[in-house]
Amino acid sequence: MTTKEKHAGVSIRLEGVSKRFPSGRELFSKMELTVENGEFLSVIGASGCGKSTLLRILSGLEPIEGGAVAIEPAAEVAFVFQEPHLLPWRTVRQNVLLPLELMKLPEQDREERLNGALESVGMAKEKNLY
Repeated sequence: MTTKEKHAGVSIRLEGVSKRFPSGRELFSKMELTVENGEFLSVIGASGCGKSTLLRILSGLEPIEGGAVAIEPAAEVAFVFQEPHLLPWRTVRQNVLLPLELMKLPEQDREERLNGALESVGMAKEKNLY
């Protein structure tokens, strides 16, 4: 089986996804979206139209009111926030560990990922700095 055949299926699918802003205003109503492996998707729109919310939904950081989100094969989704979101009262280590803690990964897995991530960006020595 070639790599292309192995990854020929749908990678991201939204089926009937509904989401409202806290104000009650409807953001998405039964949204349908399919992004196949190898495709690129640009999300473009005015400020406040739901671009960041869509990304948070895909990454599991934002709940939906209805429908389903499927990522196949199962994979981790990550994105970089537009604005800095580091917590100034946490060290580099603690900031990097935060999403792993929220994912409820075992502590040993967290430490392995932490060390690998910090080494990959040349910040292993700075992990205890704020």
